[in-house]
Amino acid sequence: MPAETEPRLVLLYVNCTLNRSFLGPYDSGVTFTPNIDGFAREGTVFKNHHSESGVSGPCFASNISGTQAPKHRVYYHPRKLPDELHLLAESYRDAGYDTHFWSGHPMAAARLGYGQGVPARNVVLSDSKQHRAVLDRNAQPDRTQLTANDARFEAILKRLEADPSYKAYVQVFFTITHAPYHNLFSDAEFASFREEYPEVVGDLTQADLDRFFPLYSEHRFGLEWNFPETIEKLGLSKTDVARLVRLLEMCYRIGVHKLDGWFGRVLAKIHDHGLDSESLVALTTDHGEILYRENALFHWVHGKQLAPEVIRIPWIIRGPGVPRRTYEALTRSIDLHPTLLGLSGLQALDSVDGVDLSASIRGLESPPELRALSHTTVISDVRYRKIPGLNLRNSYFPASDPRTIWVLIRDGALAFRWRSTKGTAWKFEAFDWDLDPGETRDIFDPRDPRHARVQEELVRYKELLISRYPGAPTEGDLSEDEMLEALRALGYVR
Repeated sequence: MPAETEPRLVLLYVNCTLNRSFLGPYDSGVTFTPNIDGFAREGTVFKNHHSESGVSGPCFASNISGTQAPKHRVYYHPRKLPDELHLLAESYRDAGYDTHFWSGHPMAAARLGYGQGVPARNVVLSDSKQHRAVLDRNAQPDRTQLTANDARFEAILKRLEADPSYKAYVQVFFTITHAPYHNLFSDAEFASFREEYPEVVGDLTQADLDRFFPLYSEHRFGLEWNFPETIEKLGLSKTDVARLVRLLEMCYRIGVHKLDGWFGRVLAKIHDHGLDSESLVALTTDHGEILYRENALFHWVHGKQLAPEVIRIPWIIRGPGVPRRTYEALTRSIDLHPTLLGLSGLQALDSVDGVDLSASIRGLESPPELRALSHTTVISDVRYRKIPGLNLRNSYFPASDPRTIWVLIRDGALAFRWRSTKGTAWKFEAFDWDLDPGETRDIFDPRDPRHARVQEELVRYKELLISRYPGAPTEGDLSEDEMLEALRALGYVR
């Protein structure tokens, strides 16, 4: 890679829980992500990018380590990353970059090892203050520091502008789209969004917020993990459910729109300092989110069922040597680490399992034929104790045991999954996610040699995951009180 094209600023911008269908580059009908749309037009959009899992801890680990659970050992969260992993920030540090971490996500925090390679003075945000709990919706917390829209990021840009020899790597982890969705904005922000995007809000009114938000807040876990029983218990009609579905999707869209605004301001600052041509910027997520789909097992969640809405995630990059194009071939979260390094003229260590796609992105090589492996995670004992009575969830995931893990392999257009059913039975299934993203037709056929081969691979993959599961707590793991603090911060328990 010619020296003049090597980026002096590398920015990895990751918002947790981002469904790609709510972004303009992945759905032309979306009108409320103008900044991300503009960014995508100037770079490469990956159309078949896959997450490792549906839980933040392992997914962030996969992004920055280039490995999956058998190596990074994060099967549930919050959990500390092993020190022996060589993370993206460490590779950039070793190449002379000044490394920085906006540690705004409680499951992928600096204190959990996700900031390895970043000196403590360059970690922004005290991990002990990473709470998203909003007691009053109409008194929204100031999240500008979470999103790198602050003076410290401005100082990095000023130094880059003034000193041609200076290089910086910046990673930003946070979320504005994670449930509970109704706590992401105030009534005034709703009114503003309704005025700007009336086609999105439709006939939803403040009265709908006033009626459904208390119900959603009180019964959210039941709606997510025990939907049929909860709807019956609450006496909600089909009309009520349809209204609630529309309202929560609108809430999610407002969160995505806020992300778009924050990301747009970061891009504008880079531009204002004259650094566009020297900046490699990657926008992605840890995993997606399934909102409401009638045939889904769980709604408004991400951690289980390996739904396409969760596993197929956005990834967009812009920078020197990155063409304006759509990349159609399948890619994985583990490929992000070596690819960013490759686009920076650097090489990942042999311990990284992902593939450097930089040459194929530039059109110098044909895209490699990759296959994506994904899995669910283990529900911790503390979550079973803190949220009892979720009969539907517990019938599929009855215990904190790695044997409950579901596994998935994306092979070409087909997604093969091995999952539990109610009770002790397990089944193999296959869907064409391109033609059937709603998973309405299971086409698994054990008589098909290809299907039979992948079936065997699914079994081996799960056996590997179980064999590498860290059964006992390891040095540096969080105490139960610390785990509860992080889980509450992200809304997993009360």
